[in-house]
Amino acid sequence: IGNSIGNSIGNSIGNSIGESISESIGDGMAGMTNRGGISEGVGGGTGEGIICLFHSPPYGCSLDVANLHGKMVDHAPLDVHIGSFAIRRFIENRQPLITLHGHVHESTRLTGSWRETFGGTHAFNGAHDGPELAIVRFDTRNPAGATRELIPATR
Repeated sequence: IGNSIGNSIGNSIGNSIGESISESIGDGMAGMTNRGGISEGVGGGTGEGIICLFHSPPYGCSLDVANLHGKMVDHAPLDVHIGSFAIRRFIENRQPLITLHGHVHESTRLTGSWRETFGGTHAFNGAHDGPELAIVRFDTRNPAGATRELIPATR
């Protein structure tokens, strides 16, 4: 993957990104099934030094806020957090170095945040709900220095 990476995981996730990350951490992370689960994909140790690419963000943070404020189903308010409990538990328990997320395109606009930290894990959201592409650039030696920029999709 190298020391620096810049890829859009918002409007489209390229297969080559997933394949590169999958090769780096083992085939177990690509296409998790109910048979094993996320934790089995990285073996029995911690996630130290690992970079994970997930479609969904972890539940209950600024990266998973959807535009559901005030919406109801059968007179019950909808939860604005639509992330994954399993991904949240994986991050908290395994502490990978970096996790990359998409899925909730409007979350950055609604919360003003495209990044979160969970202990030693830096979680980045490349999703964007505008016409531009979101690029997240980071250096594995300094994930706290990551940047996110919007670039035009066309020239």
